[in-house]
Parts: sequence; structure tokens; C-alpha cells
Amino acid sequence: MASKDFVVKNGLQVSNGNLSVNGSLVVSNAINVSGSNGTAGQILTSNGNSNAYWSTPATFSVNTAAQYTWTNTHTFSNTVFLNAVSANGTLGTAGQVLTSNGSDTYWSNVSGGGGTSINLSANTTDTATYYFPMSNAASGTWSNGVISNTSLYFVPATGTLSAAIFNSLSDLEFKTDVKRINNSVDVLKKINGVSFKWKETGHKSYGVVAQEVEKVLPEIVDINNDVKSVNYQALIGFLIEAVKELSDRIEKLENGQ
Repeated sequence: MASKDFVVKNGLQVSNGNLSVNGSLVVSNAINVSGSNGTAGQILTSNGNSNAYWSTPATFSVNTAAQYTWTNTHTFSNTVFLNAVSANGTLGTAGQVLTSNGSDTYWSNVSGGGGTSINLSANTTDTATYYFPMSNAASGTWSNGVISNTSLYFVPATGTLSAAIFNSLSDLEFKTDVKRINNSVDVLKKINGVSFKWKETGHKSYGVVAQEVEKVLPEIVDINNDVKSVNYQALIGFLIEAVKELSDRIEKLENGQ
């Protein structure tokens, strides 16, 4: 088919690949943007504001064995890309993932493609002191995190958790069916206070035996992976009432009743 010219009103004319405006040639087998037809290798780019321009794309070239240059962008020295990504001078190890802290990137041991799990190992011999990371917000990102100070810490070797003050939630608003404890002395007489040594550390300590408590107060004994633990705070109520019972008995004896 033979090529034909066509004319658009207001002076725009296309003729065999040539674009003219009011009789003046603007494009000849090319696209003229901002007075330029561009140069070899350039691409037509939008700036997002309805304007277009010719730009030079980033090109990749090797300068030295350990240096790569992106033309018109940045130069990275002493970084090697061999089927891997170097972050902070390391290619990472097996199982690590590339992580951002908001200002830098690094390889971390967090796995699961987004931080769904962490590799953990038991630590029962370390005598160092560890402080707890905590969040100061109920939701959001971990960037809200804070760290505990010397008033709250843990020592793995001894299993010791230390804090300046322990507060137990005790508001009546959270409790129902509240009743005074009766016969507290009789209950405590069935539980022995004992001294013992921890098998793992050899340290001497004092307390109760979960199996004995379970027979009397099963509600305050918990079982996790066949290991029993005791809610010692629950015994405080019995101790308070036992003191009051014994005090009443002493007063009656003193009064000859």
C-alpha cells in the first residue's frame, strides 16, 4: 500500500514519518521532546507530572576486578557480586536473610522469609547477664522497642531472673466469686517446707515440692511437658489467714477461753 499524507487541523501534519507543526518540521523519523531528538541509547522517560524527556539509563560496566560502576548513578568499590549479595562486607551464611533496620541492610539469622522464626539454642552455662527487649506499644513495629536495665535481667547459668519489684495483677475488677479462705492452718500442715539443691547447678534453695502441693491445692500446680511448677504467690493467701487463725487461738488462750 502506498503511503499517504494526512493533515490534522490546527497545523499538525504527518507525512511519510515526518511530523510538522504549522509547516515547520519537528520530527523526522524520530520523536522530538523539549527541543531534542535524544542521543543513541537514551530512552523516553516520564517525570510523573505529564512531562516526558530523554534520559540516559543506568549502564553496567566493569572497571576493575573488585569495582563496578553504574553510569550517571553511583560507584561501589570493594564489593563483589558472585551469585550473591554483599551487605556490610559479608555475603552472609546459610539460612540467613537480608534484613533492613531502616537505615542499613545486613544479613541476619532470622529465617522464614520475613521474620516468622528465629534459630534458638539452649544456653545453660553462660554466666553473662542478659537484658530483656520489650515494646513500649501494644502494637506496631519493633522500632518502638526498649531494653530493660539492671533492675531486670536473666543469668542463663543459674536460671535466675532478677527484678527490683514484682507486681501481681490483683484488682477486684478482674476477679469473681471472691471468698475468704477457711481452715488455712490445716491446709498448710499438709504441705512441707523443704530445703533442697538444684540438680543442674548444685545451688541450695528452699521452697515446696510440686507433687506435695498438687495433692492439697491442685489449682496452683501447672504441668508443662511433664514438668510441674507451683504458683508460690497463691500460697500467700493461706499464709495470711493462717497467721490470723493462730493469732485468734493465742488470744483465746491468753484470755483463758
